[in-house]
Amino acid sequence: MAKRSDKKRQARKLEKRDDVREMREMVEERRAVAAEEEAHRPEPPSPPASPAEATQRILDRQRSFHEALAVVKETKQHAMDSGKFDQPRGFKPFPAVQAAVKALGLAKIAVYESHLERALALLSQAKGEPPATLEKFDWVYGKGVG
Repeated sequence: MAKRSDKKRQARKLEKRDDVREMREMVEERRAVAAEEEAHRPEPPSPPASPAEATQRILDRQRSFHEALAVVKETKQHAMDSGKFDQPRGFKPFPAVQAAVKALGLAKIAVYESHLERALALLSQAKGEPPATLEKFDWVYGKGVG
């Protein structure tokens, strides 16, 4: 069995050290971005004036969700046809796909929020109260449940 020379062993050790350093930097960057996103609380949209308006919002947001779904499908197909696609790595090396998937997730959350807003509009109408937003229940728009 061939042993590595001291020079190769040292080079491998330095390479591993650099890899660990890069990974730690990436983790710190991700943590900083996550903390910044957590600190930012987006302004809630104006509440729907009536249940009919809330239903229209649901339809609009469902339409935008389906458009985002088509964009994800198209960008994934383009990535697979590019020749750079590697099955074990998946779509990680393609930032366009990552951005499209993130937009799809936000569109999905918007659909959920519009359904909740409609329920709140119906409840407000039944109680005779003025229209309210989901912020009444400490909901953070754009974040979702998870």
